[in-house]
Order: sequence, then structure tokens, then C-alpha cells
Amino acid sequence: MRTVVWGMGALGFAAVTTQLVMVREALGVFLGNEIVLGALLGNWLWLTAVGTWIGGRHRRSGEPAGAPGGIALAWLLVLAAVLPEIQLVALRALRPLFFPPGFTIGPVAAFGSILVILLPFCVVSGCALAVAVGEVKARAGGDALRRVYVADCVGSVAGGLAVLGMAVAGWSSWGVLGSAAGVGLAAASVLAWTRGRHRPAIAALALGTVILAIAGGADLDGLTWRWQPAGGVVRLQTQSAYGRLVVTESAGQRVVWQNGLPISSDQDLEAAEESVHLAMAQRPAAGRVLLLSGLLSGALAEVLKYPVAEVVCLELDPALVRLWQSGGVRREAVDDARVRVVVADSRVYLRETADRFDVVLMRLPDPATALLNRFYTTEFCREAKRVLRAGGVLAWALGRYENVVSPDLARLLSTGRRTLESAFRHVEVLPGGRVWFLASDGPLT
Repeated sequence: MRTVVWGMGALGFAAVTTQLVMVREALGVFLGNEIVLGALLGNWLWLTAVGTWIGGRHRRSGEPAGAPGGIALAWLLVLAAVLPEIQLVALRALRPLFFPPGFTIGPVAAFGSILVILLPFCVVSGCALAVAVGEVKARAGGDALRRVYVADCVGSVAGGLAVLGMAVAGWSSWGVLGSAAGVGLAAASVLAWTRGRHRPAIAALALGTVILAIAGGADLDGLTWRWQPAGGVVRLQTQSAYGRLVVTESAGQRVVWQNGLPISSDQDLEAAEESVHLAMAQRPAAGRVLLLSGLLSGALAEVLKYPVAEVVCLELDPALVRLWQSGGVRREAVDDARVRVVVADSRVYLRETADRFDVVLMRLPDPATALLNRFYTTEFCREAKRVLRAGGVLAWALGRYENVVSPDLARLLSTGRRTLESAFRHVEVLPGGRVWFLASDGPLT
């Protein structure tokens, strides 16, 4: 019975590890939209319940306790160790195989895609739990069942802590899943060996060795990440705590992708100029400027064309700062004494800093996710106003204007304007490549 309990601990470890890796990867594939979290966790729960029902029927069929049940559990543990790697490949291949570049995957497609990808592992893990419960109940009675559930919970906690530590240490998703596979295959081997089934035990160990060798020797991250961006040669890829960064090059242009979304290009000069000069022309003598994100967008070089005393650049992801310092996309102002880079959450910085600025420039995408939406709120406007000097200017952009304002764009723009008017006396709307909003308590021309 002890080997069954240890096996359940390994299963709990593998389940939480796989779930957290899938959450991390799914946010990248689905462009950071948090709706994918509901689809993933909802599918996870009911698919695991289906697996538990299947495993329960296995025991209710009247099979006696003993070697067959233990061996079935061992093979389920082997499957639970191998399937996450296959799921990871399937998830990364989803967008390039089934959806055109730039396509936003809707809720129905996201739910269905995740259901198919999660189905094998969730059913296997639920089935394994039910088989283990039946095995322990037949051997030691109902009083011993709590050991199975405690072992599963302890393994889950250990898996969560392990993923946290490995993410901080910079492990890739393959490395995280490989560690969980090693734990699961070791438990399966011990379980099979104690049941007198030496061949399955040796097979599990051999499989584990092969998986770890592949994960350690092959550039699986590089291979599967190359599927994500829409064209171009991958020059750099890295994973941070905040998402996946990929740099591609095509026809001499380098583009930075974060969680599947292009965030900057080294040749998009018009967008860089527009994001800076519309606001700076209002306060050309500005002494201190705050740039919220956009360190790699080219906006910094445009700000430094003015006689500013200091430019503070806020970035949440330290990987973006390292990329800027390395010159991997564009090398500009790295050694300029007027530039100060701060790695912090912008909302927290605005609430806590004692610094004051003449212009605050926000270089962020539209509020398509909850993470981005918090920068387009009344509360954010008030926090930004707090760090502005008298008559200072806040600038942000929403949507894209070609020649017609659609109903959806009208709602977006009117919401943005009313939000700014809740904190500032004057608001100007200037259509360009994007629709730029300037807000201030001082005059705007």
C-alpha cells in the first residue's frame, strides 16, 4: 500500500506541474487573454472527473485487489509522465496549424482547442486516482483512504513550489515537465517492481531515461517556439516570469513578440514619432518625462531629441530590459546619462513614487486583457495625475482609425475620453496611425 500512496504523491506533483505549465503556455498561445484561464481550469476539472468515473467503473467491475490493479496503476503513472510533453507540443502547434497569423481566437474555439489538448492527461490522472483508491480500499480498508488523498495533496503542494522555484531559476517548460516525468516514472517503476513485474519497471525507467535525454540534449524550446511568430527568422527566444519573448528578423527588420503579440519593430519609425511628438509638442521644454513601457519601441530616442533632464522608463519584465541593454533589437540611449530604467509595476510605481514629471507617455496595446485594462481606468488616470507637475500632459492611444469610426471603435474611443475627463480638465483626441489622447489640467492646442 505504501507504494500506491507514494505513487499518488507523484501523480499530484505531475498534475499541478502540468497544469501550471499549461496555464503559462496557453497565455502565450492565446495572446495573453485571461479568458483562456477559465477555459483551461474548467476543462481540467470536468475531464478529470470523467477519468475518475472511468477508474471507478474499473474497480466496480469486480476485479480483485492485487497485482493487476497495481500494474494498471503503474502504467497509468507512466502515461501521466509522458502525456504532458505531447500536450506541450500540441499547444504550441495549435496556432500555426489551425489559425491564420494575427487571428484572435474566440472563446468557443479556445474552449474546444483546450478541451482536446487536455483530454488525455486529465482522463488518465483522474482514472489513476480512482484505481489507487480502489486498490488501497481493497487492501487496507476505508480508513486508509485518507492517506491517498493526503499524498495527492502533498504532491500537489510540492509541485506548485517546485514550479515556482524552477520558474524563478529560468527553467524552460520542457525542463519543468521533464522533472515531473522523472518523479512519476520513478514511482511507476517502484510500484511495478514491488508487484513482481520487473519488465514494466525496467520499461518505465528506460522511458524516463529517454525522455530526460531528449529534454536535456535537444533544443525543443527553440524548435517549437519557431512555430509561433508570423514569418521571419528567429534570432532570440527567452522565457520570463511574465511571458515568452521572441525576436524575429525578416528583410532586415527585427520584431519583438511577447506572448505571441508584436510589441515593437526596429523600423517602425512613424509609430515611434507619433507616440512621442504629439504630446511633447505640447510641452517642448519638459524637463522630466516618464515612459510607461515601450523601451524597445524607438520612443526613447524620440524623447531624447528634446532638451530633457531625465527620462524614466518603466518596464514590468526584466527580460525586456536585458534585451534592450544587449542591443538585440535596437541599440539606443543605453549609455545616455539622462535615461533611468526602473523595473516595476507601473501602477505600483505611480502610487508610491515621489518623482514628478512634465509628460507621461504610455506605450501599451489596447485594453484587450485584464492586465492591460488596468491602465485605462479612472484610478490609473488619478494616479498618473498625481505624478504630473502642474499643467503636465498624459498621453495614451486607443484603436486604429482608417476612414470610418465603427460602432465598436466609437464605444472604445468614447470610453477612453470619458475616463480621462474624470481626472483632467482638458482632453484632446488626435487621429493618426492610432487614435491618440492627450489629457492635462493645463492648456492643450
